[in-house]
Amino acid sequence: MDLHSPKTSSPAKRLVLFVGDGLRADTFYIERQRSPYLRKIIEEKGSWGVSHTRVPTETRPGHVAMIAGFYEDVSSVAKGWKENAVEFDSVFNQSSYTFSFGSFDVVPMFENGVRDGHVKSFVYSEEIYDMAAENPYTLDLTVYNMIKEFLRNATTNSTLNKIVNRDKVVLFIHLLGIDTNGHAYKPHSRQYLDNINVVDDIIKKSVERIEEFYNNDKKTAYVFTADHGMTAWGTHGGGYPSETLTPLVAWGAGVKGPEKSNRKISVEESTWNLDNLVRKDVEQADVAALMAGLIGVNFPANSVGTLPVEYLSGSEKYIADAIFANAKQVSASFEVKMKEKQQTTFSMLFSPYKLLTPSILLNFHRRIIESFKSGNYNTTIKLSKDLIKLSLNGLLYYHHYDRFFLWACITLSFLGLLGYISIVILKNFSNLKAQKFDYTKKYKNLMLYNRILAGFLILITVWAYFNRASLTYQLLVISLFTILYNPAKQLLDGKLRVLWPITCISVAIFPLLPVVGISSQHYLVTSYEAIFFAIYSFLLILWIHVECQLAKIKNIERIHFSRSSISARNLEARDIRIAVAYLIFVTLGFFGIGNIASINSFDVTSTYCFTTILKPFIMGPLIFIKTVLPMLTATCAVYAIHVALSVPLKGLFALILFISDAMAVHFFFMIKDEGSWLDIGTSISHYVVVMTKVLALNLFMLLSKFLTSKHLLFSVGGQTKKSLNKKDF
Repeated sequence: MDLHSPKTSSPAKRLVLFVGDGLRADTFYIERQRSPYLRKIIEEKGSWGVSHTRVPTETRPGHVAMIAGFYEDVSSVAKGWKENAVEFDSVFNQSSYTFSFGSFDVVPMFENGVRDGHVKSFVYSEEIYDMAAENPYTLDLTVYNMIKEFLRNATTNSTLNKIVNRDKVVLFIHLLGIDTNGHAYKPHSRQYLDNINVVDDIIKKSVERIEEFYNNDKKTAYVFTADHGMTAWGTHGGGYPSETLTPLVAWGAGVKGPEKSNRKISVEESTWNLDNLVRKDVEQADVAALMAGLIGVNFPANSVGTLPVEYLSGSEKYIADAIFANAKQVSASFEVKMKEKQQTTFSMLFSPYKLLTPSILLNFHRRIIESFKSGNYNTTIKLSKDLIKLSLNGLLYYHHYDRFFLWACITLSFLGLLGYISIVILKNFSNLKAQKFDYTKKYKNLMLYNRILAGFLILITVWAYFNRASLTYQLLVISLFTILYNPAKQLLDGKLRVLWPITCISVAIFPLLPVVGISSQHYLVTSYEAIFFAIYSFLLILWIHVECQLAKIKNIERIHFSRSSISARNLEARDIRIAVAYLIFVTLGFFGIGNIASINSFDVTSTYCFTTILKPFIMGPLIFIKTVLPMLTATCAVYAIHVALSVPLKGLFALILFISDAMAVHFFFMIKDEGSWLDIGTSISHYVVVMTKVLALNLFMLLSKFLTSKHLLFSVGGQTKKSLNKKDF
């Protein structure tokens, strides 16, 4: 695909990009006293607005969007922690030279993979990045020292001096301190706000040194923004406005100055005290187009950004030329996508995007060229914007082109799997003839009530993904089991009938507690996860006793866990109760102390007792273990019930798989790609979580078998003791 750039001389020879990692737009604009230099720029020299990011609001996708103009696939989050090259074309790649300064895990992303080596990185070592440090803003001061040293070397080194004085040079300055303080101390903390002041001072001093180095030639353009924001509880990754709204300030060569405005503003924006100035909002991918337009480089090949012409000053001719180059680049991407779909679809079945057929596209190009040559630049700008909009809509059309076919295939796959599981259960794990003559009217009603209750509890389990409080309702219903269920009243001993509802109600309190937030109270214990796990484990022990007593099994402490001791039998109606209860307990363990259906609810502070250095491959497993431990405990409990009651494990797992897949179908139909980014991200997260859980339960079953059928040996005073006998429960 051909690349396109403005043919007219650009207003800026070089560009400096400042990124305040993790800076929220509202905090930046409200706390104006924290950034006096940038505030003065907004009011006297430059243009400002809000950059709207997309989920996942993580570091790598954010930087790819603003530098490459491309919204990378969600799976890229897993690659964003180490030196993984960005596979897409970028403004840095199109520059004559780019010098990057900042974090070891961000800056090198755009250097690796560049063939001619014209992108150079200067990073600080991983060892100085301590997330629990008292003053994480020292990271930003280290970056500033790198800039000073670089400019000093460029003054004395003739080769470097020639390079930095070329046209189309980019300086990228990544400042990580704000993000680090946000994670460690939260965005409303003194440390976070003080770091904004530090960043403002660093930008001021850096601009002064850069202008001094270039003899104040007024050919440098500056852009300040952030890759993502942050929630009030110090995380990011989701779609809350505090995460998706980031500041954008541009000034210098080619950038329009402040414009007066009498616009109406929201109550929230009124606290910014900028209602007298025009606010210019952009999508995050538009930042890449803005940078390319300012220095006149090729627009990145994969960019879907639109050049925000309201930020540009200078001649109308250049602005028209730049936006036309942008339109040619986006429409070329559209053509590539259209041809790709055309080649993979039967010609008779292919349905092109009717609003931008090849003939319409050709006509657009002809009209834009004619208006530009005739000097009618306003028409050129308008037509180019229209072409970009149609091209982006066309890209979305072809991106969704196979949606119905894929939707139908996935739906049929789910239905086929559910049907297959049903056949397996009926064929291998049921005994319909043996149960036929016991099917009295009373038994029929009891079966009906049991299925209604099971269906009700499953629906509440689905609701738990949207509202954790529903887990409380489930537990309250379950707590009545020993009180209202006649067999339970007859077969359970008095102590168990009392402990069961008390424990259920005790655990039911935890889903009502806030997942995240800020508290002015100070307690000796700052978290309740350990208390939850203790009561949760006790509830599972009670569950084992309840099922055993209902099955009239005594002396469960003497049950052997060896394979030979488990007698084979078919599934019974009560096994449905066990499967439903297991899924409820797994969901309770998953959501009981948090809402991890969203990526931004993983709080790394829980790993600080092990490491405070950003090491995702250490932090990740620690968070994973903390997350799955309650679910693994529930699986051990159901395995114990399998041994005690001789429940066919494959049949029980088939029941669990059937119910889980039914839930997965529900979440599949709820996936959204329209609306707010919060809604889109949440719907995808729910589906991914429930599908992952279906696979994980199988692994948990295997692991629980190992944990409950083996014993540990330990030495005390020279004597070997046995901690858990595989023959004793």
